[in-house]
Amino acid sequence: MSGILAINMDTFSPEIVNYAFYSYVIGFLLFEWTLFPCRNEVYTVQSIKCDNGTKVILFMLLCLSCIPILNIHEENAVFKSATFYLVFASLLLLVRCGYLLKLGMLSVAFFLIINGERVDSIFIIILIYVLRGNSIKKEKYDLLFLFCAGTLFFILLIVVGFTRVDGDFNLELILSAIYSQRTVTDVVYVYLTGVSYVFENSYYPEVLYNLFGGLLPGETSGVTSIYQYSNKLRDYMYNPGGGMFFTEGMLLMGGGGVALYLLIYGIIIRYLFGKQKGISRVLFILILVMQCRIVWYGMIFCYKPALLLVIAYFLIKKVSSSIIYSNEYSHSK
Repeated sequence: MSGILAINMDTFSPEIVNYAFYSYVIGFLLFEWTLFPCRNEVYTVQSIKCDNGTKVILFMLLCLSCIPILNIHEENAVFKSATFYLVFASLLLLVRCGYLLKLGMLSVAFFLIINGERVDSIFIIILIYVLRGNSIKKEKYDLLFLFCAGTLFFILLIVVGFTRVDGDFNLELILSAIYSQRTVTDVVYVYLTGVSYVFENSYYPEVLYNLFGGLLPGETSGVTSIYQYSNKLRDYMYNPGGGMFFTEGMLLMGGGGVALYLLIYGIIIRYLFGKQKGISRVLFILILVMQCRIVWYGMIFCYKPALLLVIAYFLIKKVSSSIIYSNEYSHSK
């Protein structure tokens, strides 16, 4: 067992736990407050118009992007990245396509999950169904079917996790994982470690180097940066990595930082939700796809996918517009 359940709970005093809890509650209420006005709105987005050839190319690139993802958990892998997969999956989710292409996307997502990379495919599988007709709206589903399908999918994710980390599993381990929620307790543990660090050592504003320098080469870049919050905390008290993204805010300015991070996060989602055209629609889908990565690791994961997504989006629009115009011109002649 890893994370908070593997240690003595006395490691964190009641003062630390209470401060962490109330800081989160205040931040969460601010997050909910920013999203409250859109509770009854329906998100409808225009499809990205492109020809069939472009759709096929995007799907082929999606398949090729699996190669660096499968290397993420290999110690000696030369290239480890989910960026391209996130970019091409987000674009394909907004392309109006038939069942064959959707089945292909599902197959790719399940292939990655079975091979150990769960976090980048969970929301893609959900959104393939939710975005039918390119709108996010309430649907009437058979509750028994949803419960059974969701339970089986959840168990599959647990089994894959054990296979990847421990190489073996049994019914007792599966039931234990469902009860203990190991990943959830791990990220909560990192958050509590951040509170403990602030209580003992004061703030660590250098985390901003990593937040704003994520695209620059050097010590400020990426999740391996010495300024990344979980890496900094690992030197203080061992942690399994990751952590709730607002832990960075805790190190920056205590409980006020937690509230600030959750408030800004809510504002970003609310803004993109209200913009249903142009590049904003694509970025909104990207942020939905990346929920697990953002919440469990940090906003730094958005930099490269967002940048490449913007470039790819405008390239597709330009190429597709040229092809459509050429076809229309040929027909008119």
